[in-house]
Order: sequence, then structure tokens, then C-alpha cells
Amino acid sequence: MPSYQLEERDSTWLAQAPLVVSNEVSVSASAAQVFAVLADIGNWQAWCTGVSEAAVVGPLTTGVGARRKVKAGGVRFEERFVTWEDGVRVTFSGLTTSAPGFRSLVEDWSVAPDPTDPSKSVVTQTMGVALTGALRPLAGVLRWYLQRATRRGALGMAKHFT
Repeated sequence: MPSYQLEERDSTWLAQAPLVVSNEVSVSASAAQVFAVLADIGNWQAWCTGVSEAAVVGPLTTGVGARRKVKAGGVRFEERFVTWEDGVRVTFSGLTTSAPGFRSLVEDWSVAPDPTDPSKSVVTQTMGVALTGALRPLAGVLRWYLQRATRRGALGMAKHFT
């Protein structure tokens, strides 16, 4: 299977990414419980709808620098975690993908206590993408697809705790 290099970015790049989608979902679990699930980076296929495979690559299993390989929506990615705030946030940047047409991909997942109900939490998922070549004119269609796919992924966290 071919592999295409991506430009690694940090979490600040999300503010300037050319294509951004974001989702917010309420989860019937504490922020600590939700973060524990996010921190298990080799097991996202257990809850994140659309992720069919996830495996840690290398000696780090958590924290900045941890890497993994995932298959999501039929596309393979290798990712490196670029931000890790225990109990609060994880952000990863794509390193490689099996799909042509992507320049960069960064995804951020944050969790916070629900201000109206401390037994619940709010998960916010944001993905930023830069496209190249033939995919650039398809940005509108891709935005629709990514919004839908990432919404299902975020809702998977809510369903994980029901």
C-alpha cells in the first residue's frame, strides 16, 4: 500500500488550517474517566466510530512523542502526539497516510467538566486539514465528509459510556 508523507504540525496550526471541522458532545462520565479512554491511544477502535484499527508504534504509549498507526474510514495513518495535557487534552499530527492529496492533518481532543452537571463532561474534537493537488477543489465535499465522520467518532465516546 502506498504511503504519502504529511507535514507534521503542532496544535497551534489548527487556528490557521485551511479546512477545519469541530464537534462538541456531552458524555455521561467524568472528565477523568473520558480522558482515561482518550489516553489509551492503542485502543481507539473500541469507541471511536470509524476507527477500525489502532496500534502504538515504538516505546512511548502516552505523552508527547507517542506514535500510533490507525485505520479510519479505510485510510491508514501514522500519527504522533504533539500535545498531551493529562486530564485535559491530546493532539496528534499525521506523519503519513495511505491516501494522496493531504499535506497536513492535525486532530485535537479535549475534555472538560460539564458546567451544568459535574458528573458529566464535554468533549470537543477539532480536526484541521491542508490539501494538495487534485483534492484542493474538492475541499467543500471533503469538509462535509469529515464533519460527518468526525461527528460519528465524537459521538462514539458518548455511546461508550451509556
